[in-house]
Amino acid sequence: MHILLSFASGLGPRKAKKLISTLKQKSSKINMRGAFFVEKLVQADCYFSLIAFLKIRVAPEDMKNGFDILDQTRIHPESYTLAMKIASDIEFNKDSVDTTQKVRAVYNVIRNPAKINSLDLENYRKELEMTHQENMLYLINYIIEEFRHPFADPRGYRTTKTAIISPERLIYMLTDETPRTLRPGVIVTATVIRVAEGQGDKKGFALAKLDNGLDARIDMDSLDASTSKKIEELIQPGHVVSGRIKEIRAIEESKLGVTLNCRKKVLETHDEFKELLIGKYIEVTASDLINPVFKTDSRTHSSAHY
Repeated sequence: MHILLSFASGLGPRKAKKLISTLKQKSSKINMRGAFFVEKLVQADCYFSLIAFLKIRVAPEDMKNGFDILDQTRIHPESYTLAMKIASDIEFNKDSVDTTQKVRAVYNVIRNPAKINSLDLENYRKELEMTHQENMLYLINYIIEEFRHPFADPRGYRTTKTAIISPERLIYMLTDETPRTLRPGVIVTATVIRVAEGQGDKKGFALAKLDNGLDARIDMDSLDASTSKKIEELIQPGHVVSGRIKEIRAIEESKLGVTLNCRKKVLETHDEFKELLIGKYIEVTASDLINPVFKTDSRTHSSAHY
């Protein structure tokens, strides 16, 4: 979602949307952070501000094409050399270490953070004081913390086990919607991005994106299918469709979205959705609108009395 990405350093709503659009048009996967700079996916100034906030996930089958395990931490690429030196000191404790050994050391330290306890931080501090680089100690501590907990959320209350923000609330925070503008019964527009064919007893479905960035699912039963039994004959990627929200799916943080009903009859009929959209009606009589203690008064009497 470009809405969430727009808060990353170096980006904004416009640059975030452009970056996502550029990535979708790429025919190959990105396995390393450096590709953002080499392939000019973002400008140089934007790259140095942004890149440490992007975590590169590489599938096991794509690792043969090259990857860097440090790309899965918040360590900035300009500090990779220092990170590899620290990992080498932990793993080998010797001065002469080749690049292959350094890479392996980083991998081993991240997989087994207990090894960090063997690092002599006091020795690092003394060396930095001798070269008047005491401010580097903060960076070293930061790198060590990333080795221990790569890309960990620094907010103590925001862990996967004790998340105080419910998925229902999160869905409104990410989309800038409210329970009134995004709820079952509301009609929205969505752009179809993928159509999945049915297999066996399972019917096909389509995946789409709402204007606010949310994922939307459209089942075969939610389309007007007169004679066609294949969903790809009814809807295609790139189509912009209107649909009424059937359900808001907020199971967990990684699975947020809605299901849509795009049948013409459902879009044209509003009676059964009035209670969902407006709420239950309250009958009001004339006597309810009259204040029993109300009485008229003159200006002169009011001024003197009050």
